[in-house]
Amino acid sequence: MQLFAHHTHTTLSETRYSTVPSRMNCFLSTLTKTVIVLVFGATGFGQEWTRFRGPNGSGISDAKTIPTTWTEKDYNWIAELPGRGHSSPVVWGDKLFVTCCDEEVSLRHLLCLNTKDGTVLWTKDFAFEKYKQQKNNSFASSTPTVDADHVY
Repeated sequence: MQLFAHHTHTTLSETRYSTVPSRMNCFLSTLTKTVIVLVFGATGFGQEWTRFRGPNGSGISDAKTIPTTWTEKDYNWIAELPGRGHSSPVVWGDKLFVTCCDEEVSLRHLLCLNTKDGTVLWTKDFAFEKYKQQKNNSFASSTPTVDADHVY
């Protein structure tokens, strides 16, 4: 069962977690998958997507044939992430990088996936201490940046 976390109190010191998916969490999960597909679609044209909103920060791809509606034939794979996250995926060559977190055990995950088939090539986990956050964000909202040698 996948756990979804959401803020249920207005006090800054209390955050409660639920195993029931909220509408926002379902939407964000779908949005994350869609963004992965959008970025993956853009890379089909050889364009690196190395940071938040793409090569020049505009959020606009050079690809001219991205569909305006999506069906299963428009993408090659879907990946299930081991947690909740709001980062944008970034791409270098045949590798896609994305973050998510498991708030129950205070772990952030950086995943590297193969852009051809969506298999997880590696995962790096980072422990963290919970802190005050905006209620619609997760503890994995920052988008990584990538170059030929490093993920930042």
